[in-house]
Amino acid sequence: MSTTVDCTGATTASASCPLAPFLASGGIPPGKGGVTTYPDQATAAYNTSADLPVNTKYPKALTWNLSVQHSFGHDYTVEIRYLGTRGYFLPVQTRLNAAAQVTPTLYLPTYTTAPSQAALNALPYNLNGIENGAYGNGDGLVPAWENAGFYGAYITSYQPEGASTYHGLAVQVNKRLSHGLQLIGSYTFSHDIDNSTAEVFSTVLAPRRPQNFQDQAAERANSILDHRHRLTLGLVYNLPYFKQGNWLERNVLGNWEFDPVYVFQSGQWVTAQSADDANLNGDQWSDRTIWNASGVRGTGTGVSPLCSTLPTGTNSATGEPWTCTDPNAGPYQVAYLANNPNAQYIRAGYGALANVGRNTMQLPPINNIDVAAGKTIAFSERYKVTFMVQAINLFNHPQWIGGSLNDIAPIGYTGSQRSMLEPQSSLFNTPSAVFSSNPRYLQLTLKVAF
Repeated sequence: MSTTVDCTGATTASASCPLAPFLASGGIPPGKGGVTTYPDQATAAYNTSADLPVNTKYPKALTWNLSVQHSFGHDYTVEIRYLGTRGYFLPVQTRLNAAAQVTPTLYLPTYTTAPSQAALNALPYNLNGIENGAYGNGDGLVPAWENAGFYGAYITSYQPEGASTYHGLAVQVNKRLSHGLQLIGSYTFSHDIDNSTAEVFSTVLAPRRPQNFQDQAAERANSILDHRHRLTLGLVYNLPYFKQGNWLERNVLGNWEFDPVYVFQSGQWVTAQSADDANLNGDQWSDRTIWNASGVRGTGTGVSPLCSTLPTGTNSATGEPWTCTDPNAGPYQVAYLANNPNAQYIRAGYGALANVGRNTMQLPPINNIDVAAGKTIAFSERYKVTFMVQAINLFNHPQWIGGSLNDIAPIGYTGSQRSMLEPQSSLFNTPSAVFSSNPRYLQLTLKVAF
């Protein structure tokens, strides 16, 4: 257990805040407001409120593979590989004491065509009633935790509820270096499924917490790491000409190398999000959207609230006639209307039932060619100098992806990235507006061997 003591601005010494020399005066004293020591770890855990027992299970991974190789001709080898993995008890960030107040049978409906006022008046639930648990749906906190003294405070924990499954079939053809030419070509067909991917805030493309903290199984979907197809072709070509000429021929006309690489990879999966706490569990970061099966593919829309018959006269909170968008209209708000009835993804408002799963949108693929060209000058068998230029994305082909072309490091987070995932945003499903096009760039290298 550890605490801090703030001595900022102190001009006189006190029992809890000794002045300089700080350590010579005893530092932070033991006891209340200072450091408490315990004889052993068990006693410390018992007396420390920050220590709560958790369902401790260590992550496990099972891996199996099968490979067959065959050589043919003088220079070629083909290999077919199958790889499977299964992950258990993976850490998932969740809130132990938070529950959704919206259920599959208790929610505010979302319409694509406006219902009549009589139909709205007949609806059984309103937003305030759902928020306040008036329909026997609780108040968003698991009662057992309220009774334990944690009312009003969310307990964030990492639980061993994550699981993943991967199957991959790869074919690779190698040509060994001969006559100055080496070739490697591979294709992988794979499928990666999980119920969680990022357990910390490393990306908004895949929310780290589940939509419903009490239903991790509902998160099972294509992983953000699932790239169904990947094709790679790599070539190394050392020009075989002028290898035996004089020094000038060898070092001016000869000793050239070209290394083109082509990569195609299926686009990354991302999750459409409403940016509303639709299920009213206290967390809006993981709430998804509503699916319109007859909507135009890849389009999104916001919603407008619909109310039962509003009171006549002036709303005392606004000083204006009552409207359904008033901040205190919750007792009358009973439904939502999609602003664009032809959109495929519809924002889930407060109290609405989001029914779209994780990772149903796909970013553009990687379709990239890199080329390196180099020249070696040999002054003797011992001393050599190699110049090389590398062109990344040689043809400057725009590739708006959620990462890098040749690096697995994550890209930095920006608010606009999440806007691309929100159906009510003008940036929805427009990767070109929020990601870099990965423009062509050149690298020059010099290597001296001696």
